[in-house]
Amino acid sequence: MLRARGALWPETRRTRGGELRPTTRAHYRLLLDTYSYPTFGNERLDAITRGWPARRLFDDGPPLEL
Repeated sequence: MLRARGALWPETRRTRGGELRPTTRAHYRLLLDTYSYPTFGNERLDAITRGWPARRLFDDGPPLEL
């Protein structure tokens, strides 16, 4: 699930210079909390595709091409 992976990601993310700065980590958490979790938080990562919005809106038919 995105929420479970997202909770670990800012803490384990590395750059060429090492760990993320605390402000960058906080910003990533803010973005996850504000945008990603409300929409995708309980979805499996492999279920989040370009057709995800259409599947959620029209569960009785195939996803629309975006």
